[in-house]
Amino acid sequence: ARVNLERAMRLGDRLGGHLVLGHVDTVAPVRSVHRQKGDVVVRIALPAELRPLLIDKGSIAVDGISLTIVDLAEDLFTVHVIPHTWLHTALSTLVPGHHCNLEADMIGKYVLRAMRTGAATHGEGGLNMQTLLESGFMG
Repeated sequence: ARVNLERAMRLGDRLGGHLVLGHVDTVAPVRSVHRQKGDVVVRIALPAELRPLLIDKGSIAVDGISLTIVDLAEDLFTVHVIPHTWLHTALSTLVPGHHCNLEADMIGKYVLRAMRTGAATHGEGGLNMQTLLESGFMG
């Protein structure tokens, strides 16, 4: 099977993408694949364990390719793949029913953990949704 490999970013390099580590959080089936204005639109089932980690216009790695979430629903998410990425990665083999590897952006993982441990150790004084809203991190 084809595999996507990318060089790791070096400490000190300019950050120009999403923060993923190359691990697999879970797998989920592709629901649909179709073309739309040159892009390939891929809809993928959203596993319950990833729901708290994903946001609209956030990032997710699909089979090792970091992509932007275009639409997020309760049970699925949508990504648009540009022609170059579609042609030059293993994403071009995606078809409905294919189970792809998924990895959520690591910032979401750290925020979720901080919220959980903050509430457990500091009660309401830890990091929470209200604190994020008041600090301008949420609109």
